[in-house]
Amino acid sequence: MKKEVLIKYLNNKCSEEDFCEFAQWVENEEWKSKNRQWISDHWKEFEPEQAAKDEKKYSLILDKIHHKINLQEERNAVKTIRLSKVAAWFSKAAAILFIPLLITVLYLISNNNFQHEQLASLSVDSLEVIAPIGSQIVVQLSDGTEVSLN
Repeated sequence: MKKEVLIKYLNNKCSEEDFCEFAQWVENEEWKSKNRQWISDHWKEFEPEQAAKDEKKYSLILDKIHHKINLQEERNAVKTIRLSKVAAWFSKAAAILFIPLLITVLYLISNNNFQHEQLASLSVDSLEVIAPIGSQIVVQLSDGTEVSLN
């Protein structure tokens, strides 16, 4: 294949015969090794023209991309800071509330055990009084209180 056919194809000015020749050349496996340098040279000739025209456009696009990335990173950082502040506040509140709760639970457990011990130490006295119908009886209990039965 001639170099002129490739240049026509790249510039979009090739005929059908040139295109067929180019297609056969691409299908051939030899083009990868033999003509790589040829294509590279043409690319280097073509690149400065495009680079001069599009450099500002590409730099503006790149700046916009960097700007969007930076904005997204700032938003994520703000969210992370907010979440960490909220988490720190909740952990402090939990620690502050945990100590009085623990003290209260320990007090109730110890007080409950003390009441169980007092109730267990009490002896149960039972007293059965039988009175005839229509009579009035006064009974004195072991702690000294008096009970009147009608």
